[in-house]
Amino acid sequence: MVISLFTSSLSPEIAESVQYSESAECIWKQLEIRYGTVNGAKIFEIKKELASTCLGSLDIASYFNKLKRLWDELAFKRQHSVNPCNCPLQKELEEDKLYQFLMGLNEIYVSVRSNLFMRQLLPFLDIAYQYIAPR
Repeated sequence: MVISLFTSSLSPEIAESVQYSESAECIWKQLEIRYGTVNGAKIFEIKKELASTCLGSLDIASYFNKLKRLWDELAFKRQHSVNPCNCPLQKELEEDKLYQFLMGLNEIYVSVRSNLFMRQLLPFLDIAYQYIAPR
C-alpha cells in the first residue's frame, strides 16, 4: 500500500525504475542516491544569481522575495541541518543576507541604509524589509 502511494507520486519513468523494489524504504534509498546528491552546478547558478540580484527596476517586495527564494533554495540544496535558534553560524548567515539585501538597493535608499547601520545592533532581515518597504 505504501509502495503504491509512493510510486504514484513519481513520474512514470522513475516509478518504472523502482517498481520491483522490496519496500518503500528501499525505494527511498535508491531515489536518494540517484537524485539526492548536491548539484554543484546548480549551487553555482544560485550563487551567481544572488550575486547579480539588485533592486534595479523591481519593487522592494519583488526584490526581497527573489532574494528570499534564492536563499531558501540554496539552503535546501546544501541541506544544512543547523538549529536556527542557537547556532552562531546561522546568525552570521542571517547577517550576510541582510548585507546582501542592503547592498542591492538602489541609491535612493542610501539614507535608509545608513540609518539602519547607525543602530547599535543590526536589525533582522525581516525588520529591515519592514523599515524599507513603505518608502
